[in-house]
This record gives sequence, structure tokens and C-alpha cells, in this order.
Amino acid sequence: MGDSEERIEECEPSPQCIDEVGTCPKGLTEESRRFIKDAKLRMEASEWGLGEAQRRLGESQRCNDEAQRRLGESQRTVKEQQRLLVGAQSDFSKAAWLLKADLEAAQTGTEEEQMRRQSVHDHILLGQGKLGKLNLALEEVQESERRAGGMVERRLEALQKAAKREELRVTTTFKEIMDETFRLDSVAASRNPDPSSKTTLRTPCRQQEGPLVSDSLTENIISRPFCTQKCLLGLVRGELLDKQCPNVSLHCGKRTACDHLHKHRLNLQDWLDILHKQLTVSLDAICEGLGREGDTGFLLYIAPNLHGYTLVAKGTTRDKVPYLRHEATVYQHIRALQGICLPVYLGSLDLIHAHECDHMYGPQELVHLMFLSSAGEDLDTDNASKDDIATWTRELRRTVEAVNKAGVIHNSLKPSNMLWNKEVGRLMLVDFERAEILTSSKRTCTEDDTDCGPEWKKRKGSPYKSGRTSEKGRLKGVFG
Repeated sequence: MGDSEERIEECEPSPQCIDEVGTCPKGLTEESRRFIKDAKLRMEASEWGLGEAQRRLGESQRCNDEAQRRLGESQRTVKEQQRLLVGAQSDFSKAAWLLKADLEAAQTGTEEEQMRRQSVHDHILLGQGKLGKLNLALEEVQESERRAGGMVERRLEALQKAAKREELRVTTTFKEIMDETFRLDSVAASRNPDPSSKTTLRTPCRQQEGPLVSDSLTENIISRPFCTQKCLLGLVRGELLDKQCPNVSLHCGKRTACDHLHKHRLNLQDWLDILHKQLTVSLDAICEGLGREGDTGFLLYIAPNLHGYTLVAKGTTRDKVPYLRHEATVYQHIRALQGICLPVYLGSLDLIHAHECDHMYGPQELVHLMFLSSAGEDLDTDNASKDDIATWTRELRRTVEAVNKAGVIHNSLKPSNMLWNKEVGRLMLVDFERAEILTSSKRTCTEDDTDCGPEWKKRKGSPYKSGRTSEKGRLKGVFG
């Protein structure tokens, strides 16, 4: 027994000496085995507690990261709210300033309105006072007329006699001007004898009652040849005279000779004003029908008795005036081609008194005139040779291409609207009342332009809208 107790005291418990059933091979006591087992359980519990603590520490770190992220978002939200608050404060300040300005303006406007009302009231009172004075004056006048008896009738008769004397004086002056014009025309005819340039006139307009000049003097005036394209272009643009014009001596006035340095004595507007006055006195004295009638007008030979300018006028009735005004707009749109492939446009006038002309459907009253240069001679398609047709077709293509490039579609290509001009040696187009004006985002083209693109669009206001931007495909078969 003593030896066993001594052996037990010398043995210390360790994990290596404990087997699977908790027994010690050296013979530990039951109390020692329980102690070792409890120690083992505590160790396992400590390991489990350590793992749980580590897991909770990871969760705590994740929660801390999420809290920091939310804190950053909250800080950014607070900054955005502060920025919006500053913007709102600025808007509020502006609104307050505008409101204050509106209130001040309203107060000022109210004061001005009151002053204006007071001024109107003062004017009303002043007008009432003047009206009372006028009523008194009217009563005095009426009383004076009653006392005078037939004084007004006698004064009216005197005024009528004075008017007749003035009319007689104006008629005499007009005849003197016509005599001087006839003399100048005779001088010009003797210096520029050119029988081929004179025009045969047909279908004369009706003479008004009581003509101011004799028929023989009228015949001499209307036998004057047409001015050249270059001459009338010079008048329109304020350039030099054309020495080749058959009427150049009349344009120079009383000068014995004209050189290339002489300009036109009148500008276009002054010449139109003088022409308007002469047309008001007597249209028959300076015009005669040319025998050409279209859908919208009549062609007239115009030879004003001042400075010798001789040209063509296209007259129309009241219902066709919009068409002639549209045609004038077309001429102005392509002014760069005037005198080249279309006649020169000089302007338009409304007649004060309607002028009666014979028409195939009866008498017609002309109320509007458009003035153009003579475009040339009619095309004799019935007796034309193949060479003539080829020449006309080539020149027509050239003219139509130039007009289309300038942004205009003629819409009425037929021989009656084409004339051959010997002066420029090419075919001219007329009668643009059905034409369609196109617009370009770039510019208006001229005949010499080669880089003018097809960026044309239809323009509002044209009476005819074909939708085309070129007429090259419509030239075939024009001359039969």
C-alpha cells in the first residue's frame, strides 16, 4: 500500500497519458480522470468561443464598413441639399428683386397713366372749347352766306372759267412739246436712217374724246425704232449711253454729238414719273397696239415724247393685275439675266384713268402697265428650216438652263413666248406670269455661275406650283 500511494503521487496528469476511455496507463485515480476530462471539455468550449468571437468580429467589421458607406452617402446628400438650398436662396433673391422692380414699374406706370388720363381730359376740354368756337364761327359764316346771297355761285363760275383757261394753256404747252419732239425725231431719223428698225404697228387703241394732238403728229411719234437692250440697261443702272442705240441723239437732248462718256440725263425713277404724267394726259398720243394679245395682257408700243426712249408696255385689266405684278417680281428676281436672255424690266405703273382697247372678245379697259425692252422678232416656225430649228433648240436650252440656275421655272415654254433678238444674237424668253420662283439657302445664281447647286426650294406666293426645279426634260418637241 505504501508503495502504491508513493507511485500515484509521483505521476502527474498529462494529455498524452489519457487513452480513449479516459484511463491512464499508469493507473490514475478517478478524481484525476474527471479533472482531465473537465479540462478537455473546457478547452473545446474555449476553442468554440474563440471561433464565435472571431465570427462576430468579422460581422462587426462588415457592419462598420456599411455604416461608413452610409455615412459617406449621407454626407454627399447633405452637401447636395446645401447646394440646392443655396440655389433656391439665389432664385428667391432674384424673384424678390424682380418683384420689387415690377412693383416700382407698376407704381410708375400708374402715375404715368394718371398723368396721361389727365392730359386726355385736358385735351377733351380744350377740344370742346374749340368746337364751341367753331360752331360760333360756322354760324357767322352761315349768316354771312345768307347776307351775301348769290356770291358763292358767282365765285364758282369764276373758278370754272379759270380752270378752262388753265386747261387751254396746258393743252397748248403739250402741243409745243409734241412739236419739239417731232422735230428732234426728224433730226434723229435723218442721222440714223434705219428703215429695218422701225416697227409695223397694228390694232391701234381707241382714241379718247377730244385728243390733245393731231393724228399726223401721233403717227410720227410712234414710228420711232425701239431702243437697244444695252441702252435701257444703262437707264436702269445709271450707266453710260449706248452709241448703237438708234435714239441716242434724242437721249442726249440738244447736244450736237454724243460720245461714250455721256450718261443718261434722267434716272429711272424720274423718267417713270414723267411717263406717268404723260400717260395721265393722253395714252393714245404716245402708244399704239402691237397686235399681240396673251392670256393676261396686251402688248403696246410706247414712245414717250421726252428724251426719245422707246420700248414695249404690257397692259392688263383689273382682274389680271396680280399676274403682271408676279411677272414683275420674277424679272426683278433674275435681273442679272435682263438684256441677255430676257427683256429689260423698267418698272410698272397703275393708270389713273382706265384705258379702253379693242380685244378679240370685245373692248377691254387697261388699268396697269409693265414696261419692258423689245425682246426681238417672233419665231416663224411654219417656214423655219432645219438649221433654224437646230439653232433655236440650242439657244433655248442655253436660255432655260440660265433661268433655271437663277431659281425660276418658266412653266410655259412655247414658241409664242420666245423671240429672237438680233442685238444679242440669242433667243429671249418672255411672259413669266406663270413662272415659279424658287428659293436657295445659298444665293441667287447668274448665267455665268457653274457651281450653283440644286438646293432650290419652292417659294410661297407663286400662282403656279409645278414642283420642278429644272425644265431640261421639257425642251424636246417645243418647235414641233
